[in-house]
Amino acid sequence: MTRLDAENEGNALSIPGVRPAAGEKGVSAVQGHKTDDARLILAAEGRPEDAARLRECLAILGEHMRMATSAAEVMEHLRREIFTRAVVAVELSWGCEPMLARISRLPAVEHLVATGPPDDTCMEARARTAGANAYVMRPVTVRVLAMALGARSRDKARDGNRNV
Repeated sequence: MTRLDAENEGNALSIPGVRPAAGEKGVSAVQGHKTDDARLILAAEGRPEDAARLRECLAILGEHMRMATSAAEVMEHLRREIFTRAVVAVELSWGCEPMLARISRLPAVEHLVATGPPDDTCMEARARTAGANAYVMRPVTVRVLAMALGARSRDKARDGNRNV
């Protein structure tokens, strides 16, 4: 049993995923081919230990992901695929621009979760200003990440007529 399993033992979680409309599928931005993995998450953490923990939490939740450990890797993933959800470290930036702000402007991204240091209200405020729907303090736990990912996406919340 891993440390994450022990922390989350007995926590039965049912996580609704952001799914495309009936018949809709994701499209690869580079190759233009259809992909059946509409639930794919872009996950990005700058430190290897944080990336490993996030990867493990997402795997426990049954999520499919593309992991990046730098802003350059995030940009490479964004060039290749379209993501509707992302979990990104608040500290990552591309030049002078926070990666969260760049990702939040992408039309396909419906739900953006920021990860950051615990009890840092300034970082949380920056993350939300940059467009994050939720802020998850490190170390990330399965339960908190599940709640952050299970929240309504900003587009669905604006529609008001679809449950996610």
